[in-house]
Amino acid sequence: MDGIFSHEKMAQEILAYINEGMKGVNRMFDQQKMAQTVFNIAKDYTTTTMQIMKMSMEQWEKTMDALFKQGTVVQDESKKLIADWTNRAKQGQQQYWNMMDESIKKMENFVNSSDTSKRATK
Repeated sequence: MDGIFSHEKMAQEILAYINEGMKGVNRMFDQQKMAQTVFNIAKDYTTTTMQIMKMSMEQWEKTMDALFKQGTVVQDESKKLIADWTNRAKQGQQQYWNMMDESIKKMENFVNSSDTSKRATK
């Protein structure tokens, strides 16, 4: 993952494509370039969403750690349940992130393939 992408960056990418396309009708409707631009926007959005999920989970863990350390609010059995839930949530998120990374790579290969006859058979 490359990091968090702002909406401004995504908007700049779209505007740059449109401005470039306005230089010629043929270029404006270049399907390969349009597909690449749409894919880049979707990829940036997905990457940003996954980073936000990761940061939220890290904050959750820090909050729970602070709660555990401060004492008697949470008893031992509750600590175990919360720790178990946290571990399962982390495993689920990791599986989701792995699946999304694989899917993004497959889509990137599909969008970047220059041979359109290969696309038709996939």
